[in-house]
Amino acid sequence: MKPYTLSRFILCLIVFLVAFSPLNASNGGKKNGKVKTTHANGTKASQGKVKNYQKQGTWKYWNEKGVFVKAATYKNDVLNGEYVETFAKKPCTKTAF
Repeated sequence: MKPYTLSRFILCLIVFLVAFSPLNASNGGKKNGKVKTTHANGTKASQGKVKNYQKQGTWKYWNEKGVFVKAATYKNDVLNGEYVETFAKKPCTKTAF
């Protein structure tokens, strides 16, 4: 194997492992329990519960200014139920199954 091919393979492997690692997922890296994540500026980004690294129940999301933007219901990390997103401070409800 050529040296640049090996280094490219290793780089791709590292990127894959980081991207799909449950410890780096949007669930805050917790296996079970309540999760709160923050934006880089310190404001709350999301809040919800996880079980076995998977989102469960209702999750709420805020933008970087601290304004509520959406709520989504999950079952085993998949949208399942009500999904509410705000547009110009007016809620728009969608249901996912």
